[in-house]
Amino acid sequence: MKKICIVTCLLGVVFSGCMTPYSEAPIPTNFPHTEQSKLQAAMHWESVVNHLAKTIIEQAGDKKTIYINEPIEKSKFNKALHTLLLSALVKNGVTVAKFSAAADVNMDINTQVLKFTKDRAPFRNSFGLPTLLTAGAWAISGVAAVNTATTTAGVATGAGAIGIDAYNWFESKYAAGEIPQNEIIVTVTASNNSVYFGSVSNIYYIADSDSSLYSSNAMGKVLKVTGDKE
Repeated sequence: MKKICIVTCLLGVVFSGCMTPYSEAPIPTNFPHTEQSKLQAAMHWESVVNHLAKTIIEQAGDKKTIYINEPIEKSKFNKALHTLLLSALVKNGVTVAKFSAAADVNMDINTQVLKFTKDRAPFRNSFGLPTLLTAGAWAISGVAAVNTATTTAGVATGAGAIGIDAYNWFESKYAAGEIPQNEIIVTVTASNNSVYFGSVSNIYYIADSDSSLYSSNAMGKVLKVTGDKE
C-alpha cells in the first residue's frame, strides 16, 4: 500500500511538471463542427443567387428600382452571377433598371477566392459502422412482421443490406474527396451614394479542378525573343 502511494505521488509530480498555467503563445484549437457547401455545378450557382437575392430584397425592400453593376472581376462565375441575379430579382417582382441613372439602388457583386494549403485535416465520419445504424433495427422488425418464417440468417442479411444503404444515404450529404484547397467569399451589397441598404456574404468550397471558373487571371506563356539589334 505504501509503495502504491509513493508511485501515485511520483506520477502526480511528473504530470504536474508537464503542464504549466502559462505559455508564450496561444494554443491552437479547433472550432466547433460546422458544414460548408461545395460548388460543383451551375445549378449550385443558381441556388447561391436565389439565396442572395431573397436576403438582399428583405434588407433593401422590393419597392426600389435596382441597377446591378457589372462585376469588376470578369470570371465566368461572376458573369453567371450577374445574369442569374438579374433573373432572380425580376422573378421576385423587383424592378431592375437598364441604366444606373434610372435606379434608386445600385447592387454590387464581389467575390474573393482564397487558396489554402494542401492536406488539410480530412472529414471524420461520426456515424459509425452501417450495422450499427438504427435502419438495421427497422429492417429486422419489418422483415419479421411480413414473414415470421424468415430465417434469422435471412433477416440479418437483409438488415445488413439496408444498413449499408442507410449508411450511404447519410454519407451522400458529404462531398467526396479531400477538403478543397479553394474557397470563395461571395458578397452582394445594395447601396446609393450615401448609405448601404443591404449586404450579405456567404462562403463556399470550390472544387479544385474547377478553380479557373472563379478567377479571371489568365496564365500566359513567357516568350523569349532573340535576334540581332538594328
